[in-house]
Amino acid sequence: IAVDEPSWTTPLDPVDRDAAARMVAEIRAAGAVVGFPCCGKGAWKDVLALRPDFVNPDVSAGVKAFVAECGAPLVAHVAAGGWIGWGIVPTDRAVPLGHSRAVLKEFLAAIGPLGEKKKVLSQSFFTPACGLASLSAQQAEDVLRALFEISRFCRCDHLGLPAT
Repeated sequence: IAVDEPSWTTPLDPVDRDAAARMVAEIRAAGAVVGFPCCGKGAWKDVLALRPDFVNPDVSAGVKAFVAECGAPLVAHVAAGGWIGWGIVPTDRAVPLGHSRAVLKEFLAAIGPLGEKKKVLSQSFFTPACGLASLSAQQAEDVLRALFEISRFCRCDHLGLPAT
């Protein structure tokens, strides 16, 4: 279950944090996986403290800044088996088609502080930075094409998986 809570762009107060922790526990008790996507700048240290199964930050403005801001909690998240959905392809501006390898190269350099690259990548997935509903069909196709390329290059070139 992806808990899409747009108000979590500011730090959680103790009441919100306790309620969110109870919600995570209840979702897990029901047998579901729980995670948090957030468009824009989120209160990721607070969200990571909830120990979700996955987080899905908008990192289209730069993975390096996100990793620098949330380094230790992200390292702990990955070490505990958590997944990261990297919102790497922008949805608020044109997608630079043909630049997927450059985007991936920048991404790979930025995740270095999180630990062994193959482990981090094996617990990662790529997403649009935000939803596609407000985009034209062509813009949405461009975003999805860029995601496909980045994912394929990552799988083939860095995880040794076959192209699919």
